[in-house]
Amino acid sequence: MNNISKESCTEAELKRPALNPLIALILSIILFLTSCGSAAPTKEKVKEKPKQTTSQTKHAKVEPHKTEKKKDEEVKAANAEDAPTSRSKAVQHVSHTQASTSRSNVPSYSGNAYTSVNGNQPSFSSDELSAFNVERYSNLDSLCRCGVAFANLGVTNRPAPGEKRGSISHIKPSGWNQAKYDIVPGKWLYNRCHLIGWQLSAENDNRRNLVTGTRYMNINGMLPFENMVADYIKETGNHVAYKVSPIFEGSNSVCSGVQIEAFSVEDNGEGICFNVYCYNIQPGININYYDGSSSYNGNSGSTGPSGSQSNSSSNNNSSSSHNTAPTPPAPSNSSSSEETVYKTPSGKRYHASPTCGGKNSVPIDLDKAKELNLTPCKKCVH
Repeated sequence: MNNISKESCTEAELKRPALNPLIALILSIILFLTSCGSAAPTKEKVKEKPKQTTSQTKHAKVEPHKTEKKKDEEVKAANAEDAPTSRSKAVQHVSHTQASTSRSNVPSYSGNAYTSVNGNQPSFSSDELSAFNVERYSNLDSLCRCGVAFANLGVTNRPAPGEKRGSISHIKPSGWNQAKYDIVPGKWLYNRCHLIGWQLSAENDNRRNLVTGTRYMNINGMLPFENMVADYIKETGNHVAYKVSPIFEGSNSVCSGVQIEAFSVEDNGEGICFNVYCYNIQPGININYYDGSSSYNGNSGSTGPSGSQSNSSSNNNSSSSHNTAPTPPAPSNSSSSEETVYKTPSGKRYHASPTCGGKNSVPIDLDKAKELNLTPCKKCVH
């Protein structure tokens, strides 16, 4: 049984190769189907990869446009900061408008913080007198200087009840070249002066509404008139046409002063009617109006800006050299935004004027006052 004949072996060998093509065919089919099945995901991945690449390419092409759009949004957001959202008033940004009065039409400083202009009679158009609750701020010029600010002020323009004034220390108006002097109340020479005071407009860090002004102009010149208008609106509920024009000579970056005009609308000027010029000077300090630099002049008086001095500053771009007394140690110039205000030991408000809070007022840094949660005095802080 175990012996196999040569013939049977040969037949077996001949039959075995005959099966190989069939098996090979079957195996080939199986391998082919398997390879197709395994290739499908690979083919799908290849399809997905170009899609990703295309998407990335499109994204790269669109990116500059998105950056440009983002910049536009940032600009719009910056402009929106100037517009209130809680009061019924219209804030408009208009083309840069310069003052109609020039410095040459104003008498030289003679010891008073302000003087009357045009017989104390303001000038307003019929449109300005009828544009209730509207505020118009000139766009900055090429030297980043403010222009005329106008408002027809009413109760809705004023800060809302409980509204707190925010910080303005991040704003650097044209000519902001801060310096500190012992003879200046609060020591700091310059304030960021609102053309239209915060207590009238609730415009806080509106760049088109802030100029570099001395503490003397801010407190002794502008503030009394702002208080007068604020009190009138509060007592009567009437409207006041109000216009403030900073006056710059030549290419000076610091204004020589500001002109303030006001006229009460409903009573045809019986309650409020004035046209004044406030001098941007500080007694005892010489100011270079070209760049805001300053120096101590050795006395408590000041002649204020003059045409020749201002023109000289513009042409020579150098500090005024009118010191007639030995020069004391140089003031400490600083770009710090620190400002001094005043508080009483038990008071909950801080004051810009050392006399507003009473005889017990003590100086304190503005930032410190805010840390203590003190709120600004509505009469003297603007």
